[in-house]
Amino acid sequence: MHSYYILNSRVEFHPATGTLRSLEDSTSHIELNSPASRCLLLLIKRKGTVVGQQEMMNEVWHKSGSHVTPNTYYQNISILRRGFKSVGISEDVVITVPRVGVTLSASVTIDYRESTTPTLFQQEEELYTTQQPERKDDILLQFVDINISSEESFAPRPQTEVDPPVSNLSMPEPRNNVRNILYAAGVILIILAALGATQFNDSVNIQDYEYTKIGDIGYCKIYYDTISGSSVSKEEVIQWAKRFSQDCVKHPYLYISLYKILPRASVIRCDTEIGTGNKCISEYFIEGTDK
Repeated sequence: MHSYYILNSRVEFHPATGTLRSLEDSTSHIELNSPASRCLLLLIKRKGTVVGQQEMMNEVWHKSGSHVTPNTYYQNISILRRGFKSVGISEDVVITVPRVGVTLSASVTIDYRESTTPTLFQQEEELYTTQQPERKDDILLQFVDINISSEESFAPRPQTEVDPPVSNLSMPEPRNNVRNILYAAGVILIILAALGATQFNDSVNIQDYEYTKIGDIGYCKIYYDTISGSSVSKEEVIQWAKRFSQDCVKHPYLYISLYKILPRASVIRCDTEIGTGNKCISEYFIEGTDK
């Protein structure tokens, strides 16, 4: 029995192989890595709810014995977003709720399918599943994560470092294989150490945020997260900022995220600009309640 999902009537997701395939273009498909595939499967099963970061890390990594940093979590969420874009879905499928977690967009439709007569494409996937060994780059990623601070951020591996097809690899002796892995991990750690000083971000300003300053009101300096919802007007953001104007003497920097789809709102108030060793107050609001 072959189980898979159809999202928005446009993309097939096959959990067994982590494959996203466009139904509009048969040549457009991408293979997610194993952790990213499990993240997507968990979001599908928990559709309509927000999955917290710690819960996601427990379900995807910790239960299988892998210990990784939050940076790996953010990287795999980013991989999911890029994967959907590569198969033709430009709208946001995975939504980040600041300080809470991630969820699938309310506009996403999910159709569960089971097939006893898999298509040629599905047969090729099953053959790949039985023959493909554990990816070396997954092993390296897990090894490196044990040694990296949870606050460090690094860029994804460049395309030139992708391992060649398994059919072209010669199988090394086990001892040499371990030596090669340790050597590669050491090289990666050196690169990360060199990049760490320039790529460090304040814990509030993670990669899923893109704050843009839209104006000042008295002592308040107002910034808005353009990723959270481009349909929100400037006036709506300013109205939210006015609610905190009395506190702007102590916390003049307001970082506001509004979510029309959920609907939710996040307001982060800081004494200095993000990234300068600031002290912040983070508040999360749900429509119909005060907080």
